[in-house]
Amino acid sequence: MKKYGMVIGIILTFSLVNFAFAKETTKIGYIDFQRALTTSEAGKDAKAIIAKQYEKDQKILSEKQEELKKLKEELEKQGLLMKEDVRKEKERGYQTKFRDFQIYFKGAQENLKEEELKLTKPIIEELEKIAAEIGEKKGFTLILMKSLGIIYTNKSIDLTDETIEAYNNKYATEKK
Repeated sequence: MKKYGMVIGIILTFSLVNFAFAKETTKIGYIDFQRALTTSEAGKDAKAIIAKQYEKDQKILSEKQEELKKLKEELEKQGLLMKEDVRKEKERGYQTKFRDFQIYFKGAQENLKEEELKLTKPIIEELEKIAAEIGEKKGFTLILMKSLGIIYTNKSIDLTDETIEAYNNKYATEKK
């Protein structure tokens, strides 16, 4: 709710200031940074890298999970037939492998989040620069992020596609 109040406050402030001075028309635009991130070429490349890491982690986790499943089945089937010290040793081994699985799982999740941030942060920063350049070039008074709580706007003030196109052109040039 605070976000909506802040956005409305910003818009009202610009509108009142503009009305008071009546020098120029307020020109407001917005960008859907989430869509820009996921549909830009750099965003797609980042997503592919993250997906590759995710698949690698999933393969390792599946292997560890299968190993745990086999150990558990062995304990359930043969546990009563084993000597107590052998059974306890196998149970400890199972518990150790289960903890290792949990630690690996948590670490993989954290690494994936860090990698995603490392890859997406520069893209977002560049998208923001390009949006500012477009805003300055086209005389916008204010450019908002759609994620700030914009519920409806006229599509004519959506600068997302233009920002993506400009970013893709710059990214293609830098990639060569």
